[in-house]
Amino acid sequence: KTIELMSKFNELDEEVEEQNINLYEDLQRVDQHASETLIELIVSNTKSF
Repeated sequence: KTIELMSKFNELDEEVEEQNINLYEDLQRVDQHASETLIELIVSNTKSF
């Protein structure tokens, strides 16, 4: 699960770079999704300890 979430987060990061997102709304949307993914990643890492 952790690897899957990290992969998803990396994909989002690459998507931002590839599309060179400049519009604030687009950036906000991607940031929201990235934030949710990052939170899931942190939670899943916390559970494994």
